[in-house]
Amino acid sequence: MAPASTPTANQLALASSACANAWSLPVELSQSPLAGTAPASRPSYQQAAGVIVMGDELRPDAELEVVERLRADPALRPVIMVGDGVNDAPALKRADIGVAMGITGTDVAREAAVMVLLDDSFASIVAAVELGRSVYQNIRKFLIYLFSHNLAELAPILAATIIGFPLVPLTALQVLAIDLG
Repeated sequence: MAPASTPTANQLALASSACANAWSLPVELSQSPLAGTAPASRPSYQQAAGVIVMGDELRPDAELEVVERLRADPALRPVIMVGDGVNDAPALKRADIGVAMGITGTDVAREAAVMVLLDDSFASIVAAVELGRSVYQNIRKFLIYLFSHNLAELAPILAATIIGFPLVPLTALQVLAIDLG
């Protein structure tokens, strides 16, 4: 039986699809594309674009180097690092989004991460991305409403000031009527 932190093939496929839709980029999820290979045979960082690496047994300085090189290229943003151990903490801290395992992860990894998966399921990242997108869209819609709404109050006052009109063009009751309307 696989440990709780090891994602299943279905979880990886679902996460890959959701991440690709969320960021409009092709995303390939892999458990360990760099682990166990000699440095000369590892793929270049440009070829590894869009790969979320999980479960690597790299040294902490090597993990940090991978994150730094991926962050150096703006086309590869956001850089997401998934880890569960003390050795993952520096890379979790440096990544755009550090994700730690909540059940099997160490306290150090959880403190260094931006997001902690309480159930150790990679599918939780997919749900978080979808929820974050909907929150972002709602905030954006509210700000558009707010600025367009306040323009109706501000335009007559600015016009009166520019043409030198001595009185305020809107009374307090008119402003309240616009706010309620």
